[in-house]
Amino acid sequence: MDLSQCSLFAEFSPAELSGLRAITHKTVLEAGSYAFHEKDPGESLLILTVGTLHITKLSPTGDEEELAVLSTGSYTGEMAFFGPGLRSASGKALERVEIIAVPYPELRALLDAEPAVAAKFYKAVATGVVRRVHSMNENVAFLKAFLKARD
Repeated sequence: MDLSQCSLFAEFSPAELSGLRAITHKTVLEAGSYAFHEKDPGESLLILTVGTLHITKLSPTGDEEELAVLSTGSYTGEMAFFGPGLRSASGKALERVEIIAVPYPELRALLDAEPAVAAKFYKAVATGVVRRVHSMNENVAFLKAFLKARD
């Protein structure tokens, strides 16, 4: 998978993608390995180029609850880029996965130096957040209806 196939970078020109590739590194994980753990420092934006990643969050009782299953072309880590810098969930490889990591310091430097690239990136992140909020709203509405029907 090429970075241009990830929705975050779909609008990037070949030259902009080349600049981005210069700051990335590839990681390969075997099934069962964790890409990151909840509350770890978030140091990189992660793009899943091959495989499936299971995203979970610990419940108040200590159980791992599934939030999402990410597949090739998906990304994670944008919340830690903008927020307090800690991972809000854990990511475990369901099979052999390949991940491209974009370290935050280098990404910030690239975005600061290239306003057009920054605009494209921030717009893509916002679009992704909107998509996730819509999905979350649907899930909350379903859960509320389910709980109400049980009363």
